[in-house]
Amino acid sequence: MVARLEAYASLEIKQPTLFLDADMLILQNFDLPSLSANEVGVTLRKERDNVLFGEESREGKEFPEFRGKTALEVMPYIYSFVYTSSEILFVRQLNALRRMPTRFQRWYGDQVTLKSELDSGRFAIRQFESDIFNRSVRSKFTFEEVLNSAEGTCVVHFKGPRSKELMLGAWSVISATAPSHSRG
Repeated sequence: MVARLEAYASLEIKQPTLFLDADMLILQNFDLPSLSANEVGVTLRKERDNVLFGEESREGKEFPEFRGKTALEVMPYIYSFVYTSSEILFVRQLNALRRMPTRFQRWYGDQVTLKSELDSGRFAIRQFESDIFNRSVRSKFTFEEVLNSAEGTCVVHFKGPRSKELMLGAWSVISATAPSHSRG
């Protein structure tokens, strides 16, 4: 989490810039609107990406402040899609993360500090539809379903323990369906 925020904070961002995770795939071309100087574009966590952090879960054990809460409560914005026209958000997050316990610097700190910064009122929030710009997929079946739907999904995010394998397999699915799809 620290390395990501260090990298993002070190950039000089002069125009709206979209940051995506490496385990995402752009399915078709899309345009995003301009942003004001203090505006940040994010996607909200959907119920399909929500979990309850129980006492016996890994998160509940390592992050006692999460116990009995849902991911939607503690991390409503999915960090894999951040659209901004300034590096200020990342600088503020990095400074906040460095003051947090090491466990947050290893995991979840980017999402927790994003919520904190966006809840502070320093930034205006522009919400983008998760089903279009940050659609999570956890299986080949779901990926094929999204790829063949008329929803207009632009970006998929591979999730789960086999996400890297699933992402690699997506290329074969796209290749097999390429003649019948006009993806950008």
